[in-house]
Amino acid sequence: MRLSVFLPVLLSTTLTAIPVASLTGQLPQRPLEPCTINDVPGEVLCGTFTVFEDREARAGRTIDLHVIVLRATGESRVT
Repeated sequence: MRLSVFLPVLLSTTLTAIPVASLTGQLPQRPLEPCTINDVPGEVLCGTFTVFEDREARAGRTIDLHVIVLRATGESRVT
């Protein structure tokens, strides 16, 4: 799958999931750090978001979700 198709889906699910999960106090998270992604110009932030495999139990084994955050570009702003 091409990055241009996959990336918006990944970002939209990641950006909406992180604030909700952080409110539940699940697990400590690692901070985002600057990184470089091939074919993506400019600064990108990368990190890992750890979640429980069984979200309802909020216990047990965990998995790491690798995330990237791209800063918005252009003049169009949502207010």
